[in-house]
Amino acid sequence: MIGANAVVTKDAPADSILVGIPAKPRPRRDGEQTRALLTAPEYYI
Repeated sequence: MIGANAVVTKDAPADSILVGIPAKPRPRRDGEQTRALLTAPEYYI
């Protein structure tokens, strides 16, 4: 996604959010399911 009035000067990953001039990737927040999966005790060996 590209924010309003953002100026994209380089290639960006397909799933990124770009904002600003020049456009910079915005940090993504993980969803609750992803966060629960990564913090589940079964995930760790």
